[in-house]
Amino acid sequence: MVLVTSRGCPMSCSYCSLGTHSFFPYRQRTVDSVIREIETVTSQFDIRFIDFEDENLSLNKTWILDLLQRMRNQFGTERFELRAMNGLFPLSLDDDIIATMKAGGFKTLNLSLGSTCPKQLKRWQRPNVIEAFEKALATTSRNGMNAVSYIIGGAPGQTPAQTLSDLGYLAEKRTLIGLSIFLSITWEHGLCDTSRT
Repeated sequence: MVLVTSRGCPMSCSYCSLGTHSFFPYRQRTVDSVIREIETVTSQFDIRFIDFEDENLSLNKTWILDLLQRMRNQFGTERFELRAMNGLFPLSLDDDIIATMKAGGFKTLNLSLGSTCPKQLKRWQRPNVIEAFEKALATTSRNGMNAVSYIIGGAPGQTPAQTLSDLGYLAEKRTLIGLSIFLSITWEHGLCDTSRT
């Protein structure tokens, strides 16, 4: 089951079309509505895996802890494996959230690093999350969980050496590496042209 519990994103990363510069404001569904959707789908299908495809699932600590506790109370602890395959923002994670995610059915955390290059992060208007990333990675390991860590490659102004540096950094960590190749989508004469930049 693929589940979306929020739309948009309150951040302003320049490479993303869903942040604060988009036409649509960030909004989050109520926990009740998410639980109702899970109930509806699981009453019809034998669901064993739920992927949360939010841009930022864990930004609101009170909300995510409430959701995970309600899911445990209603569906038990062994029914689903949970993932957030679109990536989790390391600054939004702490020991409580990660432990609750583990207890709720997360076996793997998908972490969004972006880059380790300060100049590239500045271009992207994205905060440097290395310290929070390393802490989240350590907490994930302590909880017996796996991690997938995502970086962006091929972005405007990003050199191959910067991407190799990011890959080298992650190669020394206990994580699988996810390389997201930057894509540019432009509209010209009513046609959508998707091209790598």
